Amino acid sequence: MRLRRIVQVLVAMLIAAQPAHGQIAQPPVWSLTRDARFGSDDGSDGELSSPQAVTVGPNGHVFIFDYRPHHIKEYDRTGRFIGTIGRSGKGPGELANVHTLGFLGDTLWASDVDQDRITLYAPPGRRDAKTYSFPYSPGQAGVLRGTASGMLQNGLAVAQGTLFIPRTMRDADIPSPIVLLRRDGTIADTMATPRMRGAGEIGVRVQTVVNGETRTMGVVSPQPFLAHPMWKARPDGSGIVLAEAPVVTANGPATFTIQTFDGSGKRVAARNYSYQPMALTDRLLDSVVTAQTGRFGPDGERSFREQLVTPKYLPPITQLVVGLHGATWVRREQFGHGGAMWNVIDGSGAIVGRVTMPAGLRVVYADLSQVLGVERDADGIPWVVRYRVGRDGR
Repeated sequence: MRLRRIVQVLVAMLIAAQPAHGQIAQPPVWSLTRDARFGSDDGSDGELSSPQAVTVGPNGHVFIFDYRPHHIKEYDRTGRFIGTIGRSGKGPGELANVHTLGFLGDTLWASDVDQDRITLYAPPGRRDAKTYSFPYSPGQAGVLRGTASGMLQNGLAVAQGTLFIPRTMRDADIPSPIVLLRRDGTIADTMATPRMRGAGEIGVRVQTVVNGETRTMGVVSPQPFLAHPMWKARPDGSGIVLAEAPVVTANGPATFTIQTFDGSGKRVAARNYSYQPMALTDRLLDSVVTAQTGRFGPDGERSFREQLVTPKYLPPITQLVVGLHGATWVRREQFGHGGAMWNVIDGSGAIVGRVTMPAGLRVVYADLSQVLGVERDADGIPWVVRYRVGRDGR
């Protein structure tokens, strides 16, 4: 009987030591070391005004869409400015608002969400651009707005309807299909149909002084505490990643799901990850509101709070970034000014590392070896900064 009891204890210890499905027991903490920055502070063409989308080319060069001049700026590995690609406008090869950049082989693609189109720039000079319009209509008039935000290796674009709804529908549960589009804009296939909660955006009118004149302007902000489905196309067109989490209403273990699709749009894996929900405390809510409304004034803050949706628990993922070689980065339930904790998932679906990002860094690109993010210096000038990823303390 004593031997049997010892065996039972050993078996129980072994089972307890095994990781839950979709997790590892204690993913190691990875380090970040800043080794380059892209931009300038001398007023030259290489200076960045409002860096938005970022990708890394096959040769290691960094490509950054700068919103205000509507240019894509190219830098070498060391941060040296190479030149610009595209220009502001509505003609072929011209840009308005690029949210995603990537490469199909050595051809750079840019997803322009304001113009519902994707432009491809082929080497060597990248002047002979080809622009394809994707007028996707999700079928929810006045509710969803279709936009193509990625390219796959088979040449099809990936699009989803994004929420664009009246505030009267803020509690609606809306199916929002992710589809593959041919270059003539027709639908080739539906990859997935996640559901989105119709909470609406927060709109605040604030007063600002321009050249000594007081003006009233509108500021639109997304709901900071909602768990919408998130998806991203890999920058080399090798697939997409879709992350979803059901709304949590009671304390206790919960799960979020990550699905992966290959370069043809076929689903190849779906994995659940368990987590313990974090409550949305009054202190945390106040800190987030203060950070987002500091320039609004008392009336703006009051209007922001009136429109704010406050669930009982925080969403498990607040940002999704996908990179090369199967790398997926998820920002966990972290808000405020402090550095946020990210989980790193490899191509097999295992959580292989944890990284605390520097405070103030807005992550725009990440793979298993590097992280690129936007930081501002003491003079308020934005830079794109590269951090090398160190594993196991290296």
